[in-house]
Amino acid sequence: MDFQDKITLMRGLLGVVAGFVSFLLIPLSEALTLAMSLIGYAVSVVVTRLMGGKSKWDLYLRGAYVYFLAWLLIVILAYNLSL
Repeated sequence: MDFQDKITLMRGLLGVVAGFVSFLLIPLSEALTLAMSLIGYAVSVVVTRLMGGKSKWDLYLRGAYVYFLAWLLIVILAYNLSL
């Protein structure tokens, strides 16, 4: 598996985890829910750096759409299933 594939997969998995945590935070505060998505993305940048990412493309942009789409999908799915 390429390094780029590992970054995309890792960000997808972190997006799912952040989505579940964000769903659990909805009753507390919507702002906290949105902040959780940004905190999770910051964690993914740190993990990418620890994995050996050197370029700004790898650190900040590669797989960002996967992260945010996974986060949004899980939040919406969990919210609708809980109704």
